[in-house]
Amino acid sequence: MRELTGAQARRIALAAQGLTAPRPASGSVGTRHLGGVIDRLGVVQIDSVNVVARSHYLPFFSRLGPADREALDRMRDAAPRRLVEYWAHEAALVAPATWPLFAGRMRAAQSEAWGGMRQVHAEHPGLVKAVLRGGLIAAR
Repeated sequence: MRELTGAQARRIALAAQGLTAPRPASGSVGTRHLGGVIDRLGVVQIDSVNVVARSHYLPFFSRLGPADREALDRMRDAAPRRLVEYWAHEAALVAPATWPLFAGRMRAAQSEAWGGMRQVHAEHPGLVKAVLRGGLIAAR
């Protein structure tokens, strides 16, 4: 077994994440580059936090520099879709080719998702009905 120094391990980790490759020339970032980031990372978490920018744009910026955010959105929103949203632990963008890899999670979600809500329903059967009919909204 070969041992690595801390510096070697850091360089390997940064390269594996695509953070050491040169950025494309300014203004030339296209869907091929954006797709390359997804291919390398597999999953990019979506988060609505937008102190600087919506967080799912940041992994692309850190690897490619300034990129057309609308192009990334079109990859998700317009046919042919090159990205899909999926709850991959958290809301995420994944390549359509990656999406089937979550089939086991999808099957498990049918019976295991919302476990807390299922427990509340079992322990307090009238509560869910009351919430659905609006009976628990506090008066102001």
